[in-house]
Amino acid sequence: MNQDIFRKRKKHFLFLVILFSLSFGNNLLAQDSSEVILLNSAISALENDSLNLSIEYFNEYISLVDNNPEAFFKRGLAYFYLGKYFEAMDDVNKAIILDSSYAEAYNIKGLLNKRMKNINQAYKDYSKAIQLNPDFEEAYNNRGIVLGELQKFQSAINDFSKAIQLNPHYTDAYFNRSYVYIEIDEYNRAILDLNMTIELNPNYLQAYLSRGMAYYFARKYQNAINDLEYVIKVDSSYEKDVTPFIEDAKKNLRMQK
Repeated sequence: MNQDIFRKRKKHFLFLVILFSLSFGNNLLAQDSSEVILLNSAISALENDSLNLSIEYFNEYISLVDNNPEAFFKRGLAYFYLGKYFEAMDDVNKAIILDSSYAEAYNIKGLLNKRMKNINQAYKDYSKAIQLNPDFEEAYNNRGIVLGELQKFQSAINDFSKAIQLNPHYTDAYFNRSYVYIEIDEYNRAILDLNMTIELNPNYLQAYLSRGMAYYFARKYQNAINDLEYVIKVDSSYEKDVTPFIEDAKKNLRMQK
């Protein structure tokens, strides 16, 4: 065969191979792109609280890609927010099967077990999340809540303190630790935590209520009156429960004079 003809045919063949490869690759990219669009749409709907729409997108995505732990986990979150705990648990367990190191999945599994009154199992789930991610502040906070319910108060305080160490602006951890301090009659420590809670979130009405009660139990009656009256001013639904403490605080205040 003439060398020029051979080179031309070889060049044409290589061009066809490259063209075929590009064409085949584009089909794969198009398929992958559609899956990515579905996943992103599902996540976006979840973030915008369009929970049922999010689940529809996740369903379609999972029908195409059934080995992505994130998809099962986040569909589980959508079910969780809808109060469909059994469906959520099923998805979270699937996520863990696909990725046994998924700390966030264990944390949400703990929340689910707590909601379903499986307190001891919730403790194990949070502990697993912390084992997988020792800097997981939310898991420490959640485990602290469970420990408080189990009346393991010092262990609960330790977990809330660790969460605060990891995130000094963790409002809920300060509030939750204050609750435990009130339980063990450490009212001044509770007040310090509630001061920080309110500093971080001035609109945290429950913190004013708790601080008012901590002041009351610490016999700092004027401070108690100030906080409890503020609570009623902001939300009158508290009036029936709070007014007796205000009246008793005023009575005790008069007796101190």
